[in-house]
Amino acid sequence: ERLQVLGLEPEAAVFTAAEFDEARRQRIPQLWDTRALNTYYQQERERLEDWMADCEALDIDTAARESYLLGGAAIRSLVFDPWLPAPWVDNQIRHRFVETVKRFDETGKSIWNQLYHMGAGMPLATTTHLSAGVVQ
Repeated sequence: ERLQVLGLEPEAAVFTAAEFDEARRQRIPQLWDTRALNTYYQQERERLEDWMADCEALDIDTAARESYLLGGAAIRSLVFDPWLPAPWVDNQIRHRFVETVKRFDETGKSIWNQLYHMGAGMPLATTTHLSAGVVQ
């Protein structure tokens, strides 16, 4: 029902796969490099966390550009993630990555909102650097 609200055609097949025979269970992990997925989740989460920790030192234009590029890549990776269940991937690592992407998206929205207000001539601040997530 949720997918149809988002525009999925009613005749589209939506299903889950479960209870695979042993031969298929053995082949499934070979379809994806699950170690690489876990490593990606961890490294990208750390990259986004590091950026958010340091972004207040950036000028607003640089922060906006970088948040757009990094955030877009992170969101794209979530859209195309195979969403494999445990034990094939570490669900805790993936969950932490997803939560970081959500926070990063909020940070990016805040930065772009500040940039928009500055461009619209709305006085927000005396400088164009980020500090504690707000332009001062």
